[in-house]
Amino acid sequence: MAAPRPSSANSDSLRAQAVAASPWLYGRVPDLLFGCGLLYLVPFAFQTFAGDAMRAALPFPMAALAVSLFASAHYGATALRAYGRAEDRRAHATWTVWTALLLAALFVTGLRVTLVGSLLVTAYLTWSPWHYAGQNFGVAMTLLRRRGVALPRRGRDLLQGSFIASSVLAAFALHLTDLRTSYAPNQLEGGAFSFLSLASFVTLPEWAAHIAFGAAGLAWIACTAGAVAAIRRAGSWSAAGPALVLVAVQALWFSVPVAVRVTHVANLPEPLGIDHAAYAFVWIGLGHALQYLWITAYAARREAAAAGGRSRAVPFALKSLLAGAALFWVPTLLFSPAALGRLPHDAGLSLLVASLVNLHHFVLDGVIWKLRDARVARVLIAGDGSAPPAAATSAAARAGLV
Repeated sequence: MAAPRPSSANSDSLRAQAVAASPWLYGRVPDLLFGCGLLYLVPFAFQTFAGDAMRAALPFPMAALAVSLFASAHYGATALRAYGRAEDRRAHATWTVWTALLLAALFVTGLRVTLVGSLLVTAYLTWSPWHYAGQNFGVAMTLLRRRGVALPRRGRDLLQGSFIASSVLAAFALHLTDLRTSYAPNQLEGGAFSFLSLASFVTLPEWAAHIAFGAAGLAWIACTAGAVAAIRRAGSWSAAGPALVLVAVQALWFSVPVAVRVTHVANLPEPLGIDHAAYAFVWIGLGHALQYLWITAYAARREAAAAGGRSRAVPFALKSLLAGAALFWVPTLLFSPAALGRLPHDAGLSLLVASLVNLHHFVLDGVIWKLRDARVARVLIAGDGSAPPAAATSAAARAGLV
């Protein structure tokens, strides 16, 4: 979910509607669990206090398979949003058609040219923490605006900077260290493709890498502290609470684990360390996917209500799951060694397909889920899915939402 622009001092109709509407999308408990990511604390606690028992009861392939169902559905939800209506396809043709064709061409080339495939994989893994951080920031701003909390430009920039710095720390872990210390440990073992880290092209002395990490870490601490102070000044603790929870969850997903692994701090909870970190990565992916489905299902329901119809959660989830499964399995079957391809599924095809689907998802998500889009802003902030009249669109433009 993309970030909104800051509001001006001028009052606008969207904020007035947001204050009048419920500050929650579904309610306190579901919004905190799914929207703000508190559900992540459940597997985190299991892995921390009963890691051996958890792995015995839920081997990693089973955990990854279960999470992939939710992940597929969240990719499908983006596809439905981008391709489901003719007006959306026309509005975003550059991204829904031409960018998709470009990525498809790179995918087909990557099956034959290892360097191209490795570049796609590298782009996917590097972009992932940025995408997660952007969605958390967008949700935080949505929940703040629904509570009538108007951050000044500096406060909004500090909040965004906190999420950006967190993703930069994760990117540094990928590019300046071995994969074991990154947020996606051992992701590429035994495959045809390699992660093309910056360290493999430019040899940095160890002290330079430490300075880079230190600078990113200090930037994250400074931005986070400033953002928390700005949010608190702009609203009460209850109004600021959900956004602050998202800041903490983002830190638990990326900033803290990366710092722990890079500095080799021992005797900390298992999800933060290197051993069995792949489980923690799966739980983070689950939290992100559930958050995405939480907000897209709400948008679908509100837009359907505004059009005089009704959107049910189960049919929406099933359609999203089928669309997401098609995104993965159509290229997998079409380019399997039994069809047009040559690369076995477990030797790199599955990773290349995942890179294709994720990069396509990242691009579409950055285009269609912008709070400065008047229709999206009315759905997520004011809870009104109707097409905005000209006056409301003008007011939103003055506020920096469009």
